[in-house]
Formats: sequence, C-alpha cells, structure tokens
Amino acid sequence: MQRKLKEQYLIRDCSIDGDSLVVAWQDEARSRFPLEWLRRSVRTEQCFAPDSLEYVDNPLLAEVASQPVRGVELRDQTLVLRWRDEAEAFDGAWLRVQDERLPAELDPRRIQRSWDEAFEIPSLQLEEALEDPSWISGLHRDGILVIRGIGPDDQRAAELALERVAAEIGVLHRRIHPTDINVLIPAPKNIGLDKAYTGGDLEYHTDAPYYDPPPKIALLFCQTIEGGPPPINYFSDGYAVARALEQHHPEEYELLTDTKVNFARRRPRSHHEELGQSQTRYALDTQIFAPFISTDERNNPSVIRIHTRSVTGLAASTSGDRLRAFSGAYRRFNSMFGSDPFVRELVLEPGTLVLFDNHRLGHARSAIDPATRRVANLCYIDEYVWNSRLRLIFAEKADLPERWLKGCSTRALQQLANRWE
Repeated sequence: MQRKLKEQYLIRDCSIDGDSLVVAWQDEARSRFPLEWLRRSVRTEQCFAPDSLEYVDNPLLAEVASQPVRGVELRDQTLVLRWRDEAEAFDGAWLRVQDERLPAELDPRRIQRSWDEAFEIPSLQLEEALEDPSWISGLHRDGILVIRGIGPDDQRAAELALERVAAEIGVLHRRIHPTDINVLIPAPKNIGLDKAYTGGDLEYHTDAPYYDPPPKIALLFCQTIEGGPPPINYFSDGYAVARALEQHHPEEYELLTDTKVNFARRRPRSHHEELGQSQTRYALDTQIFAPFISTDERNNPSVIRIHTRSVTGLAASTSGDRLRAFSGAYRRFNSMFGSDPFVRELVLEPGTLVLFDNHRLGHARSAIDPATRRVANLCYIDEYVWNSRLRLIFAEKADLPERWLKGCSTRALQQLANRWE
C-alpha cells in the first residue's frame, strides 16, 4: 500500500524570485530558500564517502562561480534546479523541514504527550522490551515506562538485566565512582552521605542538576523489598507544570527561565571506602549556573531542574526586588509538582524497573518503613546517547536516502518520520 504525504509536505508550485527559490505548499504555507544556500547544500551521492558519509568535497569551501538559474522543475515532489552547466535535485520533504518558520502543527514537541486525567504509566514485560524496541519512542512520548519481570533477587543478575535494557538505547552514563550502577540501601546512618541513602521521605527533585546537561534517562530498579511495606514513588510531569505556570503566572515563568541558579555538589570522599581504592580518584566537586526551566529555541521547556538540596543561591548581583520575586516564583513552582493533575503514583515491587526522562519529570518518594529493607539500583543514559538512538529510530521511519538524513537536526528527523498520513 502506497503511503500518502501530509499536505504540509506536498509541493503545490515553485518558482524563482530574484536570488531565491519560492515553494508553495498544499497547506497554503510558502517557503523561501536563497539560491546560494541551495548550491552549497547539495546532497548528490557523489558528495559523500559511501561508508563514513563524510563530505568528499565540502561545498562550503568550494569556489562556486555565480551562475544564473535557468529554471526549476517539479518532478514527483522533487525539485530540480538547473544552472548553466549542471542540475541539482532537492527532496521536497527535506526542504520543508529546513524552513525554520514551520507552523505549530508540525512542531515535534506536540508528539510528546502531556499527562491528562486518563493517562496511566505504560507497562510491559522484560521479554517484550528486549524483543521490540518500539518502547523507546513511547518513552520519548510519555516520559516514563515500567518494565516488569526482572529477576531473580541477586545483585549481579539485577545489574545484568539493567545493562540489557540499557543496551537497547546505548551505553550507560559514566559515574565518578567505581561502578556505573548505583546500589541504594537506605538506612538512617547514611544521612552524612546523601538523603537518597536514608529512609526519610524525598521531596520532588530531578537528579544531578549540577551537571550540564544532567543525565537524560534514569533507570530505577527495585531489587528487594522485605520485612515491611514498600514505599510509594511519585512522578510529576515537569513540562506540564512549567506550561501551567506560564499560562497562569507568566511573570513568574519568565523569572524561572531567565534567572540562573547556582547548582553545586561537593563530595570529597566516595561512599564506598571499604573498596580499598584511592578515594581521591572518585572525589567530586562540581558547580554550574542554570535556570530552573531551560527552554529550546521555540521557548518550550527542555530541561527542568528542581533539587532543593543542590541549590546554593543566585549571583551576588541579583537585586533585592528580583530575589524576592524569584523566591516566590520558586516556591510556587516547587509546590506545583505535588498537584494532582501532574502526579502519578507507583509502587516499585521487586523485579520492577521504571525508566523516566530526568529532563522532564520530577520524582519523589515516601518514607521507608523502619521495618522494611529495600535495595534499589539506579543508573542513567546521557542525553547525547539518548538523542543518537532517537535519531536512528526517526531516520529509519523517515525512509529517505542517507544523504538526506545526514546533518538533519533531531527535530527535522522527527518531522520527516511523521510526514505520512
């Protein structure tokens, strides 16, 4: 069955206007592309090395003689530009996603689903996850996924299962630590290390906001629950929280996107001194300035940072009035994470893994009953690894020759992957 392009990607007409190519699309939009840009954006097979897909002769460095365009022709949604001594073909859909003025309905952010009242956290079995990687696109859409059926209750087996799931995406985030998988066995005596290692309740936070960027995907696995009831984990859609703040309190949203906060972590010794290794190798001291709400080029929330234990203040140049206003905005934003419309609860039973988008979701945990022994494992996937996997998935769905995929932004690849009706 032949697929049909959405009207936004169908060319209705094309013409040369001065030094530009003008393309009229079926959705009534018009795009204008400079002819000089087109000549230096060629995508012929001869341009690239067959294996590496690197440019053989980069057109940006070439001395291209100025030539008048003899004409433009539309052939089955491919535009052919004719110069005096050559012709170059451009895929119509590829041209459309190069237009930075794309209408909102083509914005791939809309593919990410906000949590409404009917939303339930998706769940599947380990065997399903290993057989069909389509869950990766679902995790991108929803920001969270549960995988069940991981066992048995053994530390090495748990690590191997985590590594198998993570391998469907890519390599694990490298910790400044002897291991890349963190073992969490909360106990009151651990208060000197980190609150996550205690049995107390954990307020809403995102992990490692003191990195730029923070780890993208978190994998939290419950290995053991014994002796008492399990705690409750809470997840809140930070993108939806930020959009609600922008809608109802735009001045406060602007403060939280414009004001950079001092995030820091200092750990002069490792948590595991019994390993007998040099502790200076795993000491950590890091600090950045970043806003609570980072946004992309279209002012959409892209990275949420919320972590009261890592915030160490604002720049000393911040005025008193701005600091008071900022503090009020921060309190409101922080409190909104626990509001009903944005929150989902999850009890992590033994053998259960939850993957979540650490740039999007805030998460919290109820206190652990003193009678309960809980062993959890935590690891991460970095943003560049996650983006690479997503790009490969989008590129496969886009179904275009490699030369049109190379150099596309992630946003453009996602648009190409979803250009079919």
